[in-house]
Amino acid sequence: MTLIGAVPEETWAPPLFYNMELACLFVAAFPYSQYTHAEHYQAAVMPAQVKKPKEKASVEGAVGKIARKIIGMLRNGTFHSIDGLNPAIRKTLDRLNDKPFQKRNGSRKTIYELEEKPYLRTLPMFPFESCEWLYNHKVGPNSHIWFHKRQYSVPSSYINTLMCSITVLLFVSTPHIN
Repeated sequence: MTLIGAVPEETWAPPLFYNMELACLFVAAFPYSQYTHAEHYQAAVMPAQVKKPKEKASVEGAVGKIARKIIGMLRNGTFHSIDGLNPAIRKTLDRLNDKPFQKRNGSRKTIYELEEKPYLRTLPMFPFESCEWLYNHKVGPNSHIWFHKRQYSVPSSYINTLMCSITVLLFVSTPHIN
């Protein structure tokens, strides 16, 4: 969404059985992270068709063509980090979007500006941050804390202390531990 600078009213998710957390015969629930993402951007999450998806092949085909063109245009370049590669990909993508159509007036960029952008909403002031709060985690005697079946190291001065954790950032009351 930050790439196009706007938010669509609807986003399409894979079929529900791929991303369900809770399910029964009559109720399907999206994962909490997907729900909070949609809520932050005020967008509806629509499940894609299960048995006969009509959009999937054309979308994946278009993405594949663009990816092959970008890789082909950048194949002779040398990039030493992802920070060097990303601007080159963006510049190449902009060049492809500005390229005029062969059998139609305009380019991908002009079609987007004239036909699609009026239906999009502006981005929220702050970007979405995925987080999960878990309370009352106790630091073990080995100065590690368990979170989603993984151990994270904590300074030894916090052994036997109850902590709040947000993914990998750990807090005791309010100060941030580095």
